[in-house]
Amino acid sequence: MFRKLVAAVLVAGLAAFAPVAAVAQSSTAGVTATEADRAFGAWMERYSAILAHASRASDALSRFVSVAPGASREDILAVFAQIRVASAQGRDVLREARAEAAALPAFQAPDGSTTYDEAARGLRRDLTAYIDNIDRVLDIMIQVADAFANNDTATARRLAPQLQSSAILLVDGQIITLRARQQMAPPNSTTYHGLGAMIELYRGMRALAVDAPEGRANALLTAADAMAATTRAHRAALTLERADLVSRSAEERAFGERFLAVEDRFMALNDRVEAALRLAAEDADPATVRARYMPMLIQSETEYQSLTQEQLTMFNEAVGERR
Repeated sequence: MFRKLVAAVLVAGLAAFAPVAAVAQSSTAGVTATEADRAFGAWMERYSAILAHASRASDALSRFVSVAPGASREDILAVFAQIRVASAQGRDVLREARAEAAALPAFQAPDGSTTYDEAARGLRRDLTAYIDNIDRVLDIMIQVADAFANNDTATARRLAPQLQSSAILLVDGQIITLRARQQMAPPNSTTYHGLGAMIELYRGMRALAVDAPEGRANALLTAADAMAATTRAHRAALTLERADLVSRSAEERAFGERFLAVEDRFMALNDRVEAALRLAAEDADPATVRARYMPMLIQSETEYQSLTQEQLTMFNEAVGERR
């Protein structure tokens, strides 16, 4: 069971999705953690910590969407002053995370196996791109805040499309990455459907960026329906994985139940995201729908990452006990 869970620990987060085909597709019967499994688990824990560190910079993004259309100039200036501070702090966080990422060594299995090499290389590329993309958005946000503070309307208008397009590209990049990694997991696994749930979260974020109210509502409902279908499939896969525990040893059953209990929390989070997407689609005030619901989705993204980190820590503790 442990080798299958090497893939399952990567069920949520941003670039942290990297289920390894050779592991995810292997039989779980009688398989214990190898030296490569343990080493990759430790490497992933360090990677996940860097990703979590970098994700703290996204606080400024939630502040940005809190600017309500129609607000007074004084209110707008006050919000953008906060945005500038948060963005500068976010860039400081990213500088730290970038240094941590640069110090993260290339993964090398102690037994010389190459099972995880491709996944680790892809993860390092994704992490670098994630940090660079958020940094680019925060840099533009600082420029927009300065333009508002200086009453430089021309610059603010010039930068606004860049800011929106950069944010959309950031979300689109996550969707593309997750879809690619989803194909590496068995379609009947909790890993596969967990990746699908995160895709729908990002599709919901993307839908909020649609300008036309009717088109936005339709896109949000489409994402909500897809999230509901993904969660149903996720629960069905979880039922099968729990049934598989019956034939395992007492040690594996105990670990599996703890691990899969986190999957229950993933699906509870899926349900909350679905509800938020439906409420956003039905919102009677399209002028403030982004300010009201985008912070909810960003917070959900952070919760997915926290649950992933929890599973990863559990896995590393378990394989450490089996040395």
